[in-house]
Amino acid sequence: MASLVEELQQDALNDRVKVSDLLRKAKAIAHKLNLPELANWVEDELNGYPNDREVPNYRLLSGQIKGHNPFHGWQPVIFSDLKTEKIMSTVPNGQRVAEIEDLIARSKGKSGQLMHSLSGSQKKMLMQSVGQNMDFTIMLDVSGLVGILDAVRNALLDWSLKLETSRDIGRRNVLFDRRA
Repeated sequence: MASLVEELQQDALNDRVKVSDLLRKAKAIAHKLNLPELANWVEDELNGYPNDREVPNYRLLSGQIKGHNPFHGWQPVIFSDLKTEKIMSTVPNGQRVAEIEDLIARSKGKSGQLMHSLSGSQKKMLMQSVGQNMDFTIMLDVSGLVGILDAVRNALLDWSLKLETSRDIGRRNVLFDRRA
């Protein structure tokens, strides 16, 4: 019979297993092995990152700022400063993994783009910059969300492989061999 760690590895290799399910299995392992750092990361992935905490780099999405022209629809905003464009078009995504999975599932067969609202101050700055009162948004590609899930899946697989090969198993053997 496979251990919890081996099950996690097998599930991480199976793209039909949802990442949220992988995280729940990792949560059980982290608690049984008393690994608070892993448990905290898993909690953030399962429940969403609090607004006062930075998200990991794999959760920074890049999009394109667009303004809504009443005659021509959403048009790209051209920035003269690359640094400002990068700052304005980068979105930290702290959503729960299950929400990301749902967004991806609901976007299948559609445009593959999501709209992310800008803050009021960002919109005001852009309106002043272009000299027009219009709505602005960041268009994000759904593939960025897929990338978040893939990064979490890979992190869980890497962690489980390191855990399995760790020489400091000792009292934790029950997680590696259910026959014990």
